[in-house]
Amino acid sequence: MSRARSKLSAFVLAASVLATACGGGGDGEAAPTTVPDYDVSEGVGSEAATLRAQLTALLQEHALLVGMASAAVIGGTDPAPATAALDQNSAALGDVVTGLYGAAGPAFLDAWRRHTAALVAFAPAAASGDKAVSDQAKAALAPVQEEIAGVLNGANPQLTVDDLTEALDGYARSVQSFITAQAKGDASAPSKLKEAADHTAGTAIVLAAGIVKHQPDAFPGGLDSTGAAMRAELASKLQEHAYLAGLAGVAVVGGGDPEPLGDALEENSLELSRAFGTVYGDDAQRRFLSLWREHVDLLGAFATAARSGDAAAMEGARRDLDANRRAVAGFLAELNPNFAASEVEQELGTHLDTLLAAVAAEAAGDPDRVAKLREAAGHMPGTALYLATGIARQFPAKFG
Repeated sequence: MSRARSKLSAFVLAASVLATACGGGGDGEAAPTTVPDYDVSEGVGSEAATLRAQLTALLQEHALLVGMASAAVIGGTDPAPATAALDQNSAALGDVVTGLYGAAGPAFLDAWRRHTAALVAFAPAAASGDKAVSDQAKAALAPVQEEIAGVLNGANPQLTVDDLTEALDGYARSVQSFITAQAKGDASAPSKLKEAADHTAGTAIVLAAGIVKHQPDAFPGGLDSTGAAMRAELASKLQEHAYLAGLAGVAVVGGGDPEPLGDALEENSLELSRAFGTVYGDDAQRRFLSLWREHVDLLGAFATAARSGDAAAMEGARRDLDANRRAVAGFLAELNPNFAASEVEQELGTHLDTLLAAVAAEAAGDPDRVAKLREAAGHMPGTALYLATGIARQFPAKFG
């Protein structure tokens, strides 16, 4: 294996938690994610596109998990399940840096963990209502951000300290905006969490661009190609859907108000539908949105049944969700002959299996509930690759 391929393999292995193999459908069968027959060395499957999609997913997940941990702190519940999952995400990022730059990895991970801890520590500062305490918590982030930038710049001069500190500061501000809204009981908090998660796409591009510029032979394929952009967008929006749907389920089973999360979920659904509309037109966008809204509503019905422990209602909601996934699979197969309805059903079946398991775990007070939600979200970048590859095969001139 060439040195370039070895580095890529190390990167993919480190980030594999975000591209887990597809498990069973609704009836429990197991099958790997199947990528349509397409030259994955180009377009959506290139090393550059993979780098962009994986960094986008990892950083987005970091924002969402920081949000979960800080919300637990503010709400007076145990943040340990969220912080444990958050540390797994940090370790995955550290493994990526180690795979690329060796000894810089442990130094990065140490600083990144302290940066993460400082973000979560902003929660009690915001909840205190004391501006001086909040300002002090904000100020504590600057030195560790500079340290992270210095570590990465030392390993890769293309990752400039100025660009990195600007990206990290913007990310931290967006997370702090959510935490402040959460501490005030502002109904806009879930939308601000989504904004923070969306903000990380820009940070991922800063990192990916510097890495590709530093090691062009290891990451060929066009970081800014339409195929790479489509894959990253689908990975981001599908993973975000899993987390937001899971958090809405948590709110339902906990007796809270899921409506603010419903607003964020609706925006996510609109973004997903626009991604398909960009390729297939307005009618396809409307049809997808209708089916996906039904999917979201049925997830809510399952969470409501789980809250009351109504096994029959949970099973009924699951049957309805299975019918919906078959409808989504049939619709996508109509749009694109590279999508086999049975394969799309398997992808969506794994999404349902893992997400519903996370909601049920929340209802049961399972300490692994956040880990289960992370597993559900971790499947989605693989689904994004499946979809992006099929689209690129259908329209090679545009996405290949």
